[in-house]
Amino acid sequence: RFAGFACLQLDTAGSAKQEAKVVALKLEFAEQLKREILAMHEDVHDDETIEASNNVESNVEIPTGETLLNTRSLKDLVIHGVTSNRIWIFLGVLAPLYDEMAEYVGKFLLSLGIDLGAAFDTATHSWWELGLYAFSLTMIVMLLLTMFSVFGSIMTFYGYTLTKRADRYIRRSGLFTKHEVTMRLPRLQKIAHKQDWLDLLLKRVNLRYEQTSSSIENMEASSISNKIIVPSVTPAEAKELVADVYPDAQFNDVAYKGISKRYLFKTLGLFFTPVFIALWAITLLGAKYKAALILVPVYLLVCLAVYMRWKRWGYAKDENYIYIRKGMFGYDQFCFPTYKVQQTSFKQSIFMKPKKLCTVKLVLASGAMEVPFISEEEGRKLINDSLYDIESSGKSWM
Repeated sequence: RFAGFACLQLDTAGSAKQEAKVVALKLEFAEQLKREILAMHEDVHDDETIEASNNVESNVEIPTGETLLNTRSLKDLVIHGVTSNRIWIFLGVLAPLYDEMAEYVGKFLLSLGIDLGAAFDTATHSWWELGLYAFSLTMIVMLLLTMFSVFGSIMTFYGYTLTKRADRYIRRSGLFTKHEVTMRLPRLQKIAHKQDWLDLLLKRVNLRYEQTSSSIENMEASSISNKIIVPSVTPAEAKELVADVYPDAQFNDVAYKGISKRYLFKTLGLFFTPVFIALWAITLLGAKYKAALILVPVYLLVCLAVYMRWKRWGYAKDENYIYIRKGMFGYDQFCFPTYKVQQTSFKQSIFMKPKKLCTVKLVLASGAMEVPFISEEEGRKLINDSLYDIESSGKSWM
């Protein structure tokens, strides 16, 4: 940015690799080249100025002919940093350095007169003091991790704008490195509406515009800088953005059908419960009563997680769209036009067949969507209706 250079990346759906990545281009030439490439897809309507579809108040300067769809304030980015789990990617990168970091932190605390070994000595402290120390230390560590996550959110999404020109969506953001991503509407495969448990409490939504899987696989170092994501929007803002892409979708009003309770029997009854009983018996026979006591709440927590996953899973279909919902303590909802489906799969294990259950997989260019443990009749109907819609619509997936 200081030297006035840019990097231009080109990607299509026809290759598993990037078609081109040109570095060290003069900014003016990169802009000119980008305009010439995008102009190849423009029609007569692209030259018209588009009226704004919603009221977005912003002082951001928008290029002529583009409609501002959404911006993100610093407060929104802080909320996104608090609720997002991208800090675990950061921790994964640091995993090989944990031992050195722990040794360094220990020496640093000793230089300040803080001895963690003495603080957690069971011989000199009662159980409630140890619990208080552990809780305080956990809160400090979580605060530091949250600060890293907030900084990452601001660094990635600072100055965020989502604009539209004809059928083209343009995302601009970045604190140190500026990113501009352009996506044509025909390239969009599905909308992902994501809320974890903290997003539910704060009433926020992370909206993703999912494109072809080839473009997702080619992202640099798990970065989301090249994806079109709208971070931590309100449910009302998310509804407006979805309506702009899929005007006739019933994203917030559709009635989902749940999956069979046999999912609970298969997951808990055939796997987790036998494992729990075996481990519990081993610990009791070995007179490790504390370990046996700890296993009980762990097992109950696993049961709760499996139950919530079963409760969240659902699917629905209307005349034009398929909706899939899943999650655990949060919600992940997906919406995509039926004609985007490229392949279907009907699976039925020997345990499913007597109960007339099946698993349906719908493959899109952005990846596969799976609905397990639904009735055989519903599964075949979902596949047949989808294939009929694809044949009769005559629309291309791109």
